[in-house]
Amino acid sequence: MSTETQRAGYLCRVPEEPPDGAAGNAKICFHVGATQTWRRFESCSTLEDLLNFSRSLPGTPLGAVRLVNVTMSPHVDLDLRSQLGLTLQRLDLWPAGHIRIQPA
Repeated sequence: MSTETQRAGYLCRVPEEPPDGAAGNAKICFHVGATQTWRRFESCSTLEDLLNFSRSLPGTPLGAVRLVNVTMSPHVDLDLRSQLGLTLQRLDLWPAGHIRIQPA
């Protein structure tokens, strides 16, 4: 399976992007190397949604990844085992947040 096919498969699992300015939106900036990608999510979206979106981005390692909430200091590693079902609001990523994507 090609890299593009794998990335498209992850993107299909991501909820539709809500309209700009809609109440309850969270704006998340994904940092992959020097590249930054902004996307809107609903505040009830989960860490699993962020993980799927991050895996769809060019430059994201295809193997295991680490998501780090770099919104505030100190930075916080997001636990991809125990926190997948937590909402962006619960993860302190609402109304906006920054996620760094790194190889695990």
